[in-house]
Amino acid sequence: MEVATMKQQFLAVAEIFSRAIQTHDAEKYTSIIYECHFRLGISLFYAGRFSEATTSFQRASEGNSKEQTIWMALVCLNHIAELTPEQENIKNDFTAFYLEKWPNSEHAAQLTIHKTTSGEVTMKNVNSLLAIPRSAPQYEQ
Repeated sequence: MEVATMKQQFLAVAEIFSRAIQTHDAEKYTSIIYECHFRLGISLFYAGRFSEATTSFQRASEGNSKEQTIWMALVCLNHIAELTPEQENIKNDFTAFYLEKWPNSEHAAQLTIHKTTSGEVTMKNVNSLLAIPRSAPQYEQ
C-alpha cells in the first residue's frame, strides 16, 4: 500500500472521530469524547498532520489518560520543523509537567536526554541523567 493512500485512510478515520466529537450530544459522554480526541490525534499523527494531532492530544489530556496523551503531544511537536511560539510554550509546559508527574518513567528519561542535547543543561537535568538506572534502555544514550 502506498504511503499517500495510507495517509488518506488515516484522514478518513480522523474524519469519523472528528464527527463523533462534534455531535450535538457529545457533552453527555465526556470520557468517550476524550478517547475520541486521543484516537483523532493518533489518526492525524499517522496522516502526518502533526500540528492538528497535537491539538487533539491537548484536548484528550483533559481526560484521565494524561501520561499517554501528553507524551503523544510531545512526539507530535518534535515532528514539526518550525514550532510557533504557542507550540513552543506547549512543548515546554508539557515537558515540565511530564517530568514532574512521571519522573521515573522511560519517557522521562528520553525527555531528559532530549533536553540536555538541545542545549538546556542544568544541574537538575544532570541529576536526572545520573538517576537513569543502568538497566534502562536509554542509559547508553
